[in-house]
Amino acid sequence: MSEKYFDVGPSEDGWESAFEGWLVNKSFYGESESAETEFICPGAGFKASIGANMSFAGGYICRVIPKQGKHLILILRRSLKTVCVEWAELEAAGFKFAAGQRFRLAIVCGRDSVDAYFNGTRMLSYQRKREDESFWIGDCGFIAPKGSMQLAKDSFTVKGKRIERPNEDENKEIPAPYGYRFDPSSLPDGAMPAEWTDTESKNTFVISAGKAVPSTPGYCESLIFQYDNDPCLRARIYCDGKNSDGLFGFILRKAPATAYLKVGYRCSDGVWLVEDTPAKYDCKSAIITGRPFAMRPGTEYDICIRVSGKKLTVDVDGERVLESGEIRHTGFGKTGIFAEGAVFSLSYLEADFSSGTAPAENAFMRCADPDTFQGSMEIELPGGDEIIGISKQGLYRSVNGGRSFEAAPEEYSFLHPHGFYQSVAKLHDGTFMQIVLSEGSAVYTSPDLKSWTRIGRVAPDEWLDEIGSHVIMTHVGSLSEIRLPDGKYRLFFPMNKNTSRHDTPSLSARGHDTICSFSDDGGRTWNQSAPVSESLAKYVLRELPDWAESKVVLCSDGTMRLYCSRNNSRFFSFLESKDFGETWGSVQVIPYMQCGLSSFSTIEDPGEPGTWYTVWVNSLPTFRGGTFPRTRLCLARSHDGKNWEFLADVERFGTRYADDAEPDSKPLFQLVDPCINVDDKRVYVSWGESARGSGLPSTQKRVLSDPSTLRGYHNELRPIFVSLDKKKLRPQPWSAATVADTRLIPTAGVGEKW
Repeated sequence: MSEKYFDVGPSEDGWESAFEGWLVNKSFYGESESAETEFICPGAGFKASIGANMSFAGGYICRVIPKQGKHLILILRRSLKTVCVEWAELEAAGFKFAAGQRFRLAIVCGRDSVDAYFNGTRMLSYQRKREDESFWIGDCGFIAPKGSMQLAKDSFTVKGKRIERPNEDENKEIPAPYGYRFDPSSLPDGAMPAEWTDTESKNTFVISAGKAVPSTPGYCESLIFQYDNDPCLRARIYCDGKNSDGLFGFILRKAPATAYLKVGYRCSDGVWLVEDTPAKYDCKSAIITGRPFAMRPGTEYDICIRVSGKKLTVDVDGERVLESGEIRHTGFGKTGIFAEGAVFSLSYLEADFSSGTAPAENAFMRCADPDTFQGSMEIELPGGDEIIGISKQGLYRSVNGGRSFEAAPEEYSFLHPHGFYQSVAKLHDGTFMQIVLSEGSAVYTSPDLKSWTRIGRVAPDEWLDEIGSHVIMTHVGSLSEIRLPDGKYRLFFPMNKNTSRHDTPSLSARGHDTICSFSDDGGRTWNQSAPVSESLAKYVLRELPDWAESKVVLCSDGTMRLYCSRNNSRFFSFLESKDFGETWGSVQVIPYMQCGLSSFSTIEDPGEPGTWYTVWVNSLPTFRGGTFPRTRLCLARSHDGKNWEFLADVERFGTRYADDAEPDSKPLFQLVDPCINVDDKRVYVSWGESARGSGLPSTQKRVLSDPSTLRGYHNELRPIFVSLDKKKLRPQPWSAATVADTRLIPTAGVGEKW
């Protein structure tokens, strides 16, 4: 038989994607005795892994990874906790890696030990323990970055006892649907329901004579500020049919603005149809038409729309007028109504939202710059209705509370972050402070966000030659000022150092250490706490510790927490300090707040000291220490800095769409670098939201100082802004509706090794 090879990446016959990067063998699931395969080395810069008995409960991984020497790693993961990591230096053992060189990896699971073999020689061994016994069943497979490694396809062999593969969703908790009802007869003329969000064009539905009607003959749209993927709608509608060119109907799964389903009635030929637009910013919609159904003028009709995955049905007065099983857009999104050139009214609307979450009231969303696709946005509040948006590619200003944005005047130009993350904070005396990373973490203050005075620098002298190569980033809005029990104020600024020994800094580089700097003299001089790595020393976090993009919070009991969502645990995590940030204790996690390697933002309510608001990417990553998906942005609140309550979905959409032009790119839809701010009435959230691919080749090198090259990782981002009414935010219980995956909670191991 001739030898077959394929680049590790897309699924081939006999293999299927299990989680990001891994391919598992379709034909074997069970208790493995051994798994072995042969790789072909491309030269420098590679890694390859083989895994056995991998499941949600844990598994064994044998990995070759380039470091100072070429290392072999044997890893045992029990649930989400890495309980064993053993290393062997392969080059020290005489093996030289070169392009075209073949090597074999194998894992042998014996009665008493798990052994890792390299080219037939046992290199590492782990003595099995009694508590491991329930984790001896799972998948077998391999992983290697596409293009960096080849696998001899026919060389993969596995021996063991095959059993029936379980249903992955069998034990998954299903949210209880949220029942929504809109009755316009209870609202005055000209009003709009609190849970409906307006649009920038103001072409929305309003109440007239007890019904919801379009505010203009042109296109009108109103959306409920709630996200669902499989809603069931029941409504009573009226259309006089006078305008033969009119179109009206319902919107489903709209998020982001470029992805949606529209189920509408076309007056010209009396046909119900579906416009299905799944992903790409400029993609063409698919139109699915039903059978003709003449709607008589002056008559009300009862409509029922059901959507579940790829299936959609439309019934009018109990009669099926449209049915499809080929819906492309299956992600989460908003629900609403629309009309264009039609005299249309809505008498009532009921919805069963399968996601189980309630709508937010008095909330609205805007895109600060629809024509810019290169960054997120930090928001600052000078006062009144003025809002300043700071993006990597520009500055924006709103003078009406965020309902519209324009380019900021030149007098705000010093706020431009010049390619780095920005960190600005409003202090207790009303002045503003800014840390400028591009100037070696220089500290500036301003009375009005316009004129700035340099007063100090955060980083000590010995760090300066590392700026831009080892100190690679700070968290969006990471600067904070906290009032200590003695009445004095202390500033905190966590900075992240790259520990992964990459020659070029990378925002996606694995291995970050955090040093929390603090100042007691208003930012003129700074001290540094012990590195977070000292607190992580007893914890095994993949191959390297990864703790980055943190924020300090003061708790009601006088302790402090250094919160972090960009870590390898799959949970919103924290370190605790009992000496006001000078030293940090052991790692702990919040089991009901789950996340991947992604940013978050938190801020104390200046009008209610001790109350904190946090926005984080509430998406369970496809593997421990992974980044994607990041498609659900949620808001939480704490009254003591420790216990959090779920408030709302800020944004949510589908998880696995890719750009047609770049099928091997990162997921198309992403939520990146959220920021939060609060005033006496509202909570403001902003972030970068991808709506199309990067347009860059995947091989193009990313350079931190050149933001245009970073789009290949984040795709192209538009700055999105949401404003929410504080008084209308209602806590919702932590449940299957608000937790990414409730099955993960018992495995969190709070205060234990990950």
